[in-house]
Amino acid sequence: MTTVASRGEMAVSKSGSIEVSADQIRAAIEAKLQATFDEAMASGAPETAGPALWWDMYAYGPFKTPMAPFPAPHQVVRLGETVYVASILYLNTAYPYPTAADVLATFGLPYSISWDTNNVTRLQREPALSGVLHNNFNPGQAWYVDIITLKPENEGIHELNLRGRITGCNGQMAPPFAGYATLVYEFDSSIFTLGSHSRYQGPVRFDVYR
Repeated sequence: MTTVASRGEMAVSKSGSIEVSADQIRAAIEAKLQATFDEAMASGAPETAGPALWWDMYAYGPFKTPMAPFPAPHQVVRLGETVYVASILYLNTAYPYPTAADVLATFGLPYSISWDTNNVTRLQREPALSGVLHNNFNPGQAWYVDIITLKPENEGIHELNLRGRITGCNGQMAPPFAGYATLVYEFDSSIFTLGSHSRYQGPVRFDVYR
């Protein structure tokens, strides 16, 4: 069953590998994002320190074990192991004015993240690895890192797509605030510039073996 991960400590799986908690992944990603943003702001082009769009989404993962100093994705996992995928939604704080953070976060608008996972080996959807979460923006907060917990039930290559939706104060849809996440291989300051990005226009892909 797929759920949003709760708080937990590092544990050892049946296979003997050390498993990382959702809170550890979230904390590591938030720290890395802040450091990357600070690097972009110090690059001499602060006007471009922000995603090219008013808001953007990134996907990162899946994660299984901690890798110092920053978690690295594990794209081959064993059947029954728990893995995590990070959904990262960013409200632009740099431009234009008023910024997305000024408007959307200040009003605490609701947002939702949905994920659909398909087993491309079996050519079928994996309902237990698909779902949706609902949350709200917080005044003064630009990064929203949500951790999705997955426990694959079938062998094969899996692909997970993340979609985001921002709604109005009254719960009505607020177009054009809909989008999907691009996969990030590595976080660096390029994700905050108008040039090339360290991302891939594709789903989160991982193989599950027995």
